[in-house]
Amino acid sequence: MKSIWTSTYENNTIKIINTWFSGEKLYVNDELQDKKFGAISSNHTGHIMNFKNEKELIKATIFGWYKAECILFINDKEVAIKQEK
Repeated sequence: MKSIWTSTYENNTIKIINTWFSGEKLYVNDELQDKKFGAISSNHTGHIMNFKNEKELIKATIFGWYKAECILFINDKEVAIKQEK
């Protein structure tokens, strides 16, 4: 099973991918920033550059047992994310 979530923040594309056999991956602008293998939940961190060319912290949490869910934070503020079908 594979789940993909995406978000756009200040012209940056954020993608979180969860697969049963390949683990979870966090991409920013198609560059891998974090990769883990978690059973029930996992946390990912990365960064983006904003319009002022300042680095901002990304935190993503994947959780769930039967259905994977994802929450995304940038600089400790929740950001809207959508799951691809």
